[in-house]
Amino acid sequence: MVVSRITPFLAFLGDLEILPSASAGGVQVFGLHGPPRRAKHAYHTLAAALAANEIVVREAAAAREPVRVRIMNQGDSTVFLPAGERLPGAQRRWVLKTSLLLGAQETVKVPAAWIEAERESPPAGGAPRLSAPRDASGALFARGGRVVLVEIFDRKDTLRRFWPLVLNTLQAVLEHAPTADGPALASGDAAAWLQKAGGARVELLSSPSLGQSLAVRGDDFEGVCLLVDGEPAHVEFRAVASATEPLFSAGREVPGGSRLDSRVEGNRYLPAAGDALGRPE
Repeated sequence: MVVSRITPFLAFLGDLEILPSASAGGVQVFGLHGPPRRAKHAYHTLAAALAANEIVVREAAAAREPVRVRIMNQGDSTVFLPAGERLPGAQRRWVLKTSLLLGAQETVKVPAAWIEAERESPPAGGAPRLSAPRDASGALFARGGRVVLVEIFDRKDTLRRFWPLVLNTLQAVLEHAPTADGPALASGDAAAWLQKAGGARVELLSSPSLGQSLAVRGDDFEGVCLLVDGEPAHVEFRAVASATEPLFSAGREVPGGSRLDSRVEGNRYLPAAGDALGRPE
């Protein structure tokens, strides 16, 4: 029996082309270029769905409810909500900690661990005025020679569409990112960082919506990845002072290249039992 070789979940990070950097406000941004991912779902943004009155967000009455928010997609189109998206609520605005892909006419129950309350006032200073890198589907941000944020989407037009959201996330990350006074990050060092991140520890989460959600933990970062039909739709890594605690408590931790039981309750687009998740070489 011939078994196809399978690369780890995040091995594609090492194949990304690092584009020349730009800088503003002491922050560098490198464009990340890779082949477009297969997009089998044409989707709307949250803003477009809200404008069409197709999305309803409801909060749980009790603060201790395990499910704090329900998102109802009343439209006939798929809606993509990347990590960092702000959800309008009756009492406060919520921020998603991982990405969701809502199917048409689907209601998603978002666990309390997957959201956090938005800050009442934005961090002082604002985000650096950086433009979306051209011909890039992702961006790597660095300050003082240290990577602070990585955002990767399925294709370059998705990055441009969500660039304001990316800058909002960068603003929040810079407030809490460890300080660094080193020289500017070289493109070779950025590529080496991504190569190493491709072997980070991965935790499979029980996703409430379409696709598979992964929590990712490295030595100096934590993040999330949404896989749809086995392809990464969104990856977000944030710098942390230490990564001793998991981003989410649900699911089970596995090495980046190991096999997983495909019978995971609550997930879709899972391979047959015995297959490995990942990207065929």
